[in-house]
Amino acid sequence: MLKKIRSFTQDGDVQIIEQKTAYKGYFQINQLKLKFKKFCGAWSKPVSRELFQRKNTVGALLFDPKIEKLVFIEQFRVGALNDQLSPWLIEIVAGIVESGETEEEVAKREVYEETGLAVSKLKKICGYWSSPGASDEYLTIFFAEVNTSGIETISGLADEEEDIKAHLVSIEEAKDWLASGLLNNAAILIAFQWFLLHYQKA
Repeated sequence: MLKKIRSFTQDGDVQIIEQKTAYKGYFQINQLKLKFKKFCGAWSKPVSRELFQRKNTVGALLFDPKIEKLVFIEQFRVGALNDQLSPWLIEIVAGIVESGETEEEVAKREVYEETGLAVSKLKKICGYWSSPGASDEYLTIFFAEVNTSGIETISGLADEEEDIKAHLVSIEEAKDWLASGLLNNAAILIAFQWFLLHYQKA
């Protein structure tokens, strides 16, 4: 059993003094003034922080056990405009959790929307805060088994101008992509390295 590591809780050790919305569109940015309990026991001085707010997301690493291949997707990402190679990133399937949806429902929906495939088995890998210094996004990652015989190479929601390319990749090829730095976002790095630690050939 893990020993208690964290020293503080949210309720008693953080005080929000002021909060206002700086921007509200598809996402939202809030400006907060707050203080928090320090490790010495004293309170910090009031500090200002900007918080990028977005809904939680779900990702899924797809694997076809019959042919022992993974499915990665590729799409344009505005946040990667300064990438030295390309703002088209290799990723795992992912999407936003809408109101009333479970994480498992989101995983299955996104797999179908982005690859045309149905999930036969789903296992939770982990959850993590994607960038807690400035964002409240929490991402949950699943491992999903699929039959890739009906894969759609190019897909995405037309009304959202999604343009997504699916890559069917062998395990060895994926290792090469990892070593070369082609896999360069947190979700795919976490998911694929989990796979390498846990996968056992049938």
